[in-house]
Amino acid sequence: MSSSSSSADGPLVVAGIGSPGHATGLEILLLQGSTVERRPGYRVVRTPANPTYHWGNFLLVDRAPEPGSLAAWVSRFRAEHPTAAHVAIAIDDPEPRLDPAEAQELGLAVEHDQTLTASRLSPVEPIDGVDLRAVDPGSDAPWAALVDMELLDFEGGDIGGHRAFLERRYAGHRALSAAGHGSWYAAFVGDRPVSTLGLFRLPSGRARYQQVMTDPAYRQRGIAGALLRFAGHDQQAQGAGELVIVADPEGPAIGVYRRAGFVDVAPEWALYAAPPE
Repeated sequence: MSSSSSSADGPLVVAGIGSPGHATGLEILLLQGSTVERRPGYRVVRTPANPTYHWGNFLLVDRAPEPGSLAAWVSRFRAEHPTAAHVAIAIDDPEPRLDPAEAQELGLAVEHDQTLTASRLSPVEPIDGVDLRAVDPGSDAPWAALVDMELLDFEGGDIGGHRAFLERRYAGHRALSAAGHGSWYAAFVGDRPVSTLGLFRLPSGRARYQQVMTDPAYRQRGIAGALLRFAGHDQQAQGAGELVIVADPEGPAIGVYRRAGFVDVAPEWALYAAPPE
């Protein structure tokens, strides 16, 4: 037997999920119109408005797959997402003991992230010439500029398709901002956004950061860290509780988050295969 949930069921959907990263990720998706169906041992997540958003169309399994069972999980993913060209399976188990060789035989990469939380962040340090503010959901120009900024990091492939994907994703972020669930933020130099992120308040009381990104020409200047703090203080002033963010444990951003006041709370693991080129 299965059950389907929408945004109104958010707290029920995330009940029993161990990782704050997985739980808040589902809450964000539900607010954006995604659906979650409960199956024995796993959840099926679908985002009809953005079918090419791989981590909006995935499985979240309750515990680590047994050795030798990855092929069965891939088959289950394809049965639940028959039109998907990718494979995305998140694992709500901090120590899944996955066999990289078994995954590789199936064309899967084993992905590892770190969930961090904070009850409060350190003060914002102003940066000359940089204006930190929420992006107006009623104005088209800054949202179009954010899409252009993200495309600066795009390497190869179908740039038109990727632009369409980003436009759909930002439309979802903009709708959440307009509905009062939180805000999308940017650091501006003049009218040009040079760093961006979202922070949204959730039914659980937590707030989840989304999609931290900085223009390559403006990195290593402390801008992302300042924007991270600014957004956290702003949303906690509006009632947000614990702040949650997910990062690559080997990437440079996690140090920025720790210096702002975040602490590691849970690793996250997933299996992923990109669409064939």
